[in-house]
Amino acid sequence: VVVLIVGGFALFSFFDSSKTVDEIAVGDCFNTPEEDVFYEIDPIDCVEAHDLEVFALVDLSTLSSEFSSVAAYPGDDAVYEAAWNACSEKFEPYVGVDYQQSVLYIDAFTPTFEGWTEVDDRIANCVIFEVNDAQTAMTKTTGSLRNAGR
Repeated sequence: VVVLIVGGFALFSFFDSSKTVDEIAVGDCFNTPEEDVFYEIDPIDCVEAHDLEVFALVDLSTLSSEFSSVAAYPGDDAVYEAAWNACSEKFEPYVGVDYQQSVLYIDAFTPTFEGWTEVDDRIANCVIFEVNDAQTAMTKTTGSLRNAGR
Protein backbone atom coordinates (compact mmCIF):
# COMPACT_ATOMS: atom_id res chain seq x y z
CA VAL A 1 0.00 0.00 0.00
CA VAL A 2 2.83 2.44 0.85
CA VAL A 3 4.48 1.82 -2.53
CA LEU A 4 1.17 2.49 -4.27
CA ILE A 5 0.68 5.77 -2.38
CA VAL A 6 4.26 6.94 -2.97
CA GLY A 7 4.08 5.86 -6.60
CA GLY A 8 0.75 7.65 -7.06
CA PHE A 9 2.15 10.84 -5.54
CA ALA A 10 5.23 10.65 -7.76
CA LEU A 11 3.05 10.12 -10.84
CA PHE A 12 0.81 13.05 -9.87
CA SER A 13 3.86 15.27 -9.32
CA PHE A 14 5.22 14.26 -12.72
CA PHE A 15 2.01 15.33 -14.48
CA ASP A 16 1.36 18.42 -12.36
CA SER A 17 2.73 21.28 -14.44
CA SER A 18 1.79 24.04 -11.99
CA LYS A 19 4.42 26.64 -11.20
CA THR A 20 4.61 28.68 -8.04
CA VAL A 21 4.99 32.43 -8.44
CA ASP A 22 8.69 31.94 -7.65
CA GLU A 23 9.05 29.60 -10.64
CA ILE A 24 7.31 31.73 -13.28
CA ALA A 25 9.64 32.48 -16.18
CA VAL A 26 9.76 34.90 -19.10
CA GLY A 27 7.88 33.33 -21.99
CA ASP A 28 5.39 31.42 -19.83
CA CYS A 29 1.83 31.61 -21.13
CA PHE A 30 -1.23 30.98 -18.98
CA ASN A 31 -4.86 31.89 -18.47
CA THR A 32 -6.05 34.46 -15.96
CA PRO A 33 -6.11 32.95 -12.48
CA GLU A 34 -9.56 32.81 -10.91
CA GLU A 35 -8.37 34.35 -7.65
CA ASP A 36 -7.22 37.94 -7.16
CA VAL A 37 -4.32 36.65 -5.06
CA PHE A 38 -2.66 33.52 -6.39
CA TYR A 39 0.44 31.53 -5.54
CA GLU A 40 0.76 29.35 -8.62
CA ILE A 41 -0.16 29.24 -12.28
CA ASP A 42 -0.77 26.46 -14.77
CA PRO A 43 1.43 27.37 -17.73
CA ILE A 44 0.32 26.24 -21.17
CA ASP A 45 2.15 26.04 -24.46
CA CYS A 46 1.96 29.48 -26.09
CA VAL A 47 0.73 27.91 -29.35
CA GLU A 48 -2.52 27.17 -27.50
CA ALA A 49 -5.05 29.96 -26.90
CA HIS A 50 -4.16 31.82 -23.69
CA ASP A 51 -4.83 35.10 -21.87
CA LEU A 52 -1.42 36.18 -20.63
CA GLU A 53 2.27 35.87 -21.44
CA VAL A 54 5.10 36.75 -19.07
CA PHE A 55 7.44 39.16 -20.86
CA ALA A 56 9.65 40.24 -17.97
CA LEU A 57 10.45 39.70 -14.32
CA VAL A 58 11.31 42.78 -12.29
CA ASP A 59 13.27 42.64 -9.06
CA LEU A 60 11.77 45.60 -7.22
CA SER A 61 14.68 45.71 -4.76
CA THR A 62 16.93 46.94 -7.60
CA LEU A 63 14.70 49.95 -8.28
CA SER A 64 14.95 51.86 -5.02
CA SER A 65 15.87 51.52 -1.36
CA GLU A 66 12.13 51.83 -0.70
CA PHE A 67 11.87 48.24 -1.98
CA SER A 68 15.02 46.77 -0.44
CA SER A 69 14.93 43.48 1.42
CA VAL A 70 14.85 45.34 4.74
CA ALA A 71 12.24 47.92 3.76
CA ALA A 72 8.75 47.81 5.21
CA TYR A 73 5.94 47.11 2.74
CA PRO A 74 5.30 50.48 1.07
CA GLY A 75 1.69 49.68 0.18
CA ASP A 76 -0.15 48.09 -2.71
CA ASP A 77 -0.28 51.26 -4.82
CA ALA A 78 3.43 52.07 -4.50
CA VAL A 79 4.46 48.50 -5.30
CA TYR A 80 2.13 48.28 -8.29
CA GLU A 81 3.16 51.66 -9.70
CA ALA A 82 6.87 50.85 -9.46
CA ALA A 83 6.31 47.43 -11.03
CA TRP A 84 4.12 48.78 -13.85
CA ASN A 85 6.65 51.49 -14.71
CA ALA A 86 9.51 48.98 -14.77
CA CYS A 87 7.42 46.58 -16.87
CA SER A 88 6.58 49.28 -19.40
CA GLU A 89 10.33 49.89 -19.91
CA LYS A 90 10.85 46.19 -20.67
CA PHE A 91 8.00 46.02 -23.20
CA GLU A 92 9.78 47.23 -26.35
CA PRO A 93 12.76 44.84 -26.13
CA TYR A 94 10.33 41.91 -25.87
CA VAL A 95 7.64 42.93 -28.37
CA GLY A 96 9.71 45.02 -30.78
CA VAL A 97 7.66 48.20 -30.69
CA ASP A 98 7.27 51.03 -28.16
CA TYR A 99 4.44 50.44 -25.70
CA GLN A 100 2.74 53.73 -26.61
CA GLN A 101 2.60 52.61 -30.27
CA SER A 102 1.41 49.09 -29.52
CA VAL A 103 -2.07 47.58 -29.66
CA LEU A 104 -1.11 45.26 -26.79
CA TYR A 105 -1.57 45.83 -23.07
CA ILE A 106 0.51 45.08 -20.01
CA ASP A 107 -0.11 44.42 -16.36
CA ALA A 108 2.06 43.60 -13.37
CA PHE A 109 1.47 40.89 -10.81
CA THR A 110 3.12 42.15 -7.65
CA PRO A 111 4.13 40.74 -4.28
CA THR A 112 1.45 40.78 -1.59
CA PHE A 113 2.00 42.21 1.89
CA GLU A 114 2.36 38.66 3.19
CA GLY A 115 4.88 37.67 0.52
CA TRP A 116 6.83 40.87 1.10
CA THR A 117 7.05 40.49 4.85
CA GLU A 118 7.11 36.71 5.30
CA VAL A 119 9.27 35.45 2.42
CA ASP A 120 11.00 38.65 1.23
CA ASP A 121 9.26 38.51 -2.18
CA ARG A 122 10.33 41.47 -4.34
CA ILE A 123 9.68 40.03 -7.81
CA ALA A 124 6.96 41.43 -10.06
CA ASN A 125 5.75 39.44 -13.06
CA CYS A 126 5.16 41.56 -16.16
CA VAL A 127 2.43 40.16 -18.39
CA ILE A 128 1.21 41.09 -21.83
CA PHE A 129 -2.25 40.55 -23.30
CA GLU A 130 -4.65 41.51 -26.07
CA VAL A 131 -8.13 43.01 -25.87
CA ASN A 132 -11.09 42.81 -28.24
CA ASP A 133 -11.76 45.46 -30.89
CA ALA A 134 -14.16 47.35 -28.61
CA GLN A 135 -11.42 47.36 -25.92
CA THR A 136 -13.91 46.05 -23.38
CA ALA A 137 -12.47 42.62 -22.59
CA MET A 138 -9.33 40.54 -22.75
CA THR A 139 -9.16 38.20 -25.72
CA LYS A 140 -7.25 34.97 -26.20
CA THR A 141 -3.88 35.02 -27.97
CA THR A 142 -2.53 32.13 -29.98
CA GLY A 143 1.25 32.06 -30.25
CA SER A 144 3.87 34.08 -28.45
CA LEU A 145 3.90 37.88 -28.54
CA ARG A 146 7.70 37.95 -28.42
CA ASN A 147 8.88 40.07 -31.38
CA ALA A 148 5.23 40.54 -32.48
CA GLY A 149 6.02 44.13 -33.51
CA ARG A 150 2.52 45.39 -32.87
